[in-house]
Amino acid sequence: MLVYALIMNNYERMKLDVYNPEICNLFIIAIILLITLASIRKTEIQYFFHKDQSIQLKGLAIIFIILGHLWVHVVGFFPKLLFGGEAVAMFLLLSGYGLTSSYKNRVVLPRVYLTARLNRVMVPYWVITVLIVALDYLILNRTYNLQDIVMTMLGININVNTRYIDYVRWFITFILIWYICFFIAYLFFKDKTRMLFLFLCSVIIFPMDYYITHLGFYQIFAFPLGCAIAIHYSNIESILSRHPRFSLAIAIVALVGVVIYKFTSSIIFSPYLPSIVIKTLDEGISILFCFALTIILAVVAAKGYQSLFLCFMGTISYELFLLHGAFLIKYNPIIIRSESILPLSFSIFLLCITFISWIAHRGYVNAFATREL
Repeated sequence: MLVYALIMNNYERMKLDVYNPEICNLFIIAIILLITLASIRKTEIQYFFHKDQSIQLKGLAIIFIILGHLWVHVVGFFPKLLFGGEAVAMFLLLSGYGLTSSYKNRVVLPRVYLTARLNRVMVPYWVITVLIVALDYLILNRTYNLQDIVMTMLGININVNTRYIDYVRWFITFILIWYICFFIAYLFFKDKTRMLFLFLCSVIIFPMDYYITHLGFYQIFAFPLGCAIAIHYSNIESILSRHPRFSLAIAIVALVGVVIYKFTSSIIFSPYLPSIVIKTLDEGISILFCFALTIILAVVAAKGYQSLFLCFMGTISYELFLLHGAFLIKYNPIIIRSESILPLSFSIFLLCITFISWIAHRGYVNAFATREL
């Protein structure tokens, strides 16, 4: 393990020097876009928010998250066109939509609801936690006290030690909070009152985290918005089916607006507005980004096309989410300290972590298939 540790690059403290980050970032995005376009295939015509569309959106979101973590944690520089925050909003929006769609016409049974969340979210989380804690000990000679281990196993990642185990643990804590809020909403409220309660939760969480808890939660309004989309699904589907070109045009304009905001916000808004206002603007821009991508993908799917690459990445997106942070930031033998080959080394890293995540996903699926038999 000593030899193994010597070839690992740890980017927790020492960052990678990149002198042309904007060009390098655009080059990586171009590679991802070309692979996505090259993998487009003809399939059956799909309705709005079909399962395959949701999977593709998850695939694109996890790629943006991994790319964002490359710049934030490995390089320590923020190019203008980073969509990691917007990708988090996409995951939360899809989670809210999926839960509401599942329980829209049926009663939420506590045991069934909790078992589903446990099996899909917590079981992979527990397995990968054990793996990362073991690798930390073997490679970094790093240990955690019993209290931190217990807390992170419960999904309560509120201190530095637990949140930086894989640099994404805050999201597990955040999504568990939303699962609890959703459970309460469907157990004690009816119809529109449920949505009002969930949005009220957002209104409470937003300033409370900013001023009091400081847990770094963001994209706070995305989950209840996903729930609202599921409630009003038929109206949205009707508008898209009757006005696909107009919807596509609006989505493209929205996407251009997001890009313009990315390039100008640090000059026009950040120096003059309070940080909480900037945070609010960023959340709004993230929702706009999700809206644009969702509509564009829906229009493409309505023509009978989908990206096999995004479908594959979306299928293993949760495993990618749990695994990529530790391997990207703490023990990374692939991304070496060379700017000139960063796009290539990142592409190789993405390929390797995708393969590892696919193995983890297949192991999870096979384990539960065996259990059902």
